[in-house]
Amino acid sequence: MFDKFLKKLKRTEINKWYVVLAVVLAVIFRFWGENSITMLQKEVPVVTDTEISQAEFESYLKTKPMYLSNKINVRSELIFRSDFEDLLDKDTHEWFLVRGWRPARFFYVDRRIKEILSLVREQEEKIGEANRLEAQATEILKFKDDNPQAKFEAAEFQKQAKNIRYYINRNIRNAGISENEEALVKTNRYLLEDFADK
Repeated sequence: MFDKFLKKLKRTEINKWYVVLAVVLAVIFRFWGENSITMLQKEVPVVTDTEISQAEFESYLKTKPMYLSNKINVRSELIFRSDFEDLLDKDTHEWFLVRGWRPARFFYVDRRIKEILSLVREQEEKIGEANRLEAQATEILKFKDDNPQAKFEAAEFQKQAKNIRYYINRNIRNAGISENEEALVKTNRYLLEDFADK
């Protein structure tokens, strides 16, 4: 009896429309309950590295101006919450995903770039201070080379300048900033200055 059924099934011709209908129903059932955000999230990987990659940095330079021009408003108190992406409104969440960003990662990169930029500014101020101290020491020695007190004062200025230069890079490395990240920010500093504080 079962053999007869199998033989009959073998000889039965299946209409193409039934196959198409079956595929369409399978797709509908597969994505039933999945919204656009969950579908887009499958395309955008979760990045947990502390360091910003070159590709991320370049993507940030393209996305941040669009973020500002679209006047997207995300409450700053939400950004630091662990459930931030769950609390974000659907349209904003989707906006980031379409541009290849997980919202939490975008704001992490944004904060990190601002921190690096602040440290780079601090570095430049310190270099300026060291240059001024060295220039003062040179001026003192130029006009009062025969005065022992002046020589001592010039030596103190030179020592302070040397200490400043020694500790400049230590601060940025202690903050966990890599040389690569520092170089990326320094290279694009003037572009970042336009929108870093916004």
